[in-house]
Amino acid sequence: MTVTTTVVVLHSKYSDPDEYEAIFGPLVADLPARLVLPRAPFAARDGYSWFPSASGAAHANLVSAGCDRLAVDVAGAGPLVVTGASQGGDLAFALALRHPGLVTAALPMLGLCPPSLWPTAADRCPPIHAFHGEADPIVAIDDARRVADGLGRRGARISLHTYPGLGHDFSAAMLADWRTTVTDVVTAAGRGEAGNAPPDRRSRRTAPGRG
Repeated sequence: MTVTTTVVVLHSKYSDPDEYEAIFGPLVADLPARLVLPRAPFAARDGYSWFPSASGAAHANLVSAGCDRLAVDVAGAGPLVVTGASQGGDLAFALALRHPGLVTAALPMLGLCPPSLWPTAADRCPPIHAFHGEADPIVAIDDARRVADGLGRRGARISLHTYPGLGHDFSAAMLADWRTTVTDVVTAAGRGEAGNAPPDRRSRRTAPGRG
């Protein structure tokens, strides 16, 4: 099988590449894709963190700086599909919006993008397929919807997949949707297309799965 696409998977805070390879590796094993799992630079509990905890403008600045460092690291790796969860989801959003020339599509999970990082016009950004639990106690679903609506109003091709009853975690339903989406995106990239565009920015509700 000829590899056509690089899938960059960005782990969450307190996690590491090995944990995420165990989750996402089997989901792309039969695709013409290479999995790249960077490790966050800061030790945090039993894992790693992409940036220190912060809020408001300080958080936005940390996301921006982390995104720009990653862009340097992954530049030249070919068509990139960027995904990640929580902090990794924040960075997947930011990479698509700040470095659209590097990214074919973004699949952020359980994450947000600070409004200060939104481009004035997002119509040239790659498609964004976001995934979020409706019962998330850490990153509220209302905030995720505001991001999707705000970026959509600026021209972004964005969809938000939501999961009733799911907290700040994955579920079988979410991972199944992620698998379907990444398959479509990798297939499109292999044909030289810009990415599989979401139909619109409205939420698509799915049956709840286990976290």
